[in-house]
This record gives sequence, C-alpha cells and structure tokens, in this order.
Amino acid sequence: YSFGNKKPMLLEALDNQIFDAMFHWRGPIQTTGQVVIVDIDEKSLQELGQWHWSRNLVAELVRHMNAAGAKVIGFDIVFAEKDRTSPKLFVEELSTFRPGLIPDQHFSDLRENDSLNYDLVLGDAVAAAPVLLGYVFQTIDDGMKKEGETPFPSCNIKTDPAHIMHGDIGLFQA
Repeated sequence: YSFGNKKPMLLEALDNQIFDAMFHWRGPIQTTGQVVIVDIDEKSLQELGQWHWSRNLVAELVRHMNAAGAKVIGFDIVFAEKDRTSPKLFVEELSTFRPGLIPDQHFSDLRENDSLNYDLVLGDAVAAAPVLLGYVFQTIDDGMKKEGETPFPSCNIKTDPAHIMHGDIGLFQA
C-alpha cells in the first residue's frame, strides 16, 4: 500500500464493501466436493476436551484422514512446544518421586517405549501421510535459541550434498 502497512479506515471499509459486492455480483460457484475441511469445532471440544489436544489424539486424526484417502492434510496450527501430556515426561519424575516403588527394569522399559512420547507418535503419523504443518518464519534472532541447537519441532531432512548440516541452511528475504 502507498499508505504503509495499514490503509486508512475509510478506504479499508470501502475496499471491503466493493469486495463483498464483487462476490455478490459473481454469484455462487458450484463446488467440486473434493475439498473437506476438518474443523476443531465446539462439538469436538465438548466431546474431546479443551484445546490443545495431546499429540497422540492429533496423530489419530491424521491416521484416520489418511486412511480415508485424503490427498493432502494441512494444519493451520503451529506445534511450537513439546507436548506436556506425553507419559514419557512423567517416567523420570515418577522414578525420582517414589524410588523403589516400581522396579528399575520397568522404568527402563518405559523410557524406551516410543509410544509414550506423543511428539514422536505425531511425527510418525505425519511422516506416513501427505501432511503440511503450520509454520512461522522468524528472520530475526530473539535470543531464545541456543547456538547449534536444532529448533523444536524439527524434522530430519536429507540434504544433498550430505555434508550440509541443518545450521548451514538459511532463509533469505525476497
């Protein structure tokens, strides 16, 4: 815009009215029926609980949509932090909370059980389906990431040539 990042309110209101009128004049367009939007609605929230749902539940949704033949599954959601509901997180806490209550071998078995890490469960479901995840581009250093640390969430990307590391890949402004 020649006005900077924001139009004056009068022009924005006028622009919205013209935009609405153009759709009204065009009239309805027959849909193809090929696009389905799966929404997290009030009924889902009442049945499954408040958002954020645990990643194992989101993984189950991905698996169901993939099995139903979805060509693409897109998320308008950013999974920015680790899933704090993963049972894997409580294994260590439990072992220090009540030492000796559960034999060490059981804790060892629990630590090695990837199905208790809901981030990995979702990652596996996403890897097995045609999924696009929501993302945020951050072009400035906010001081939150430690030098050399792989950001969370992250994925394993095969690079070619193989000597290029994740930290060597950068974004540039268009």
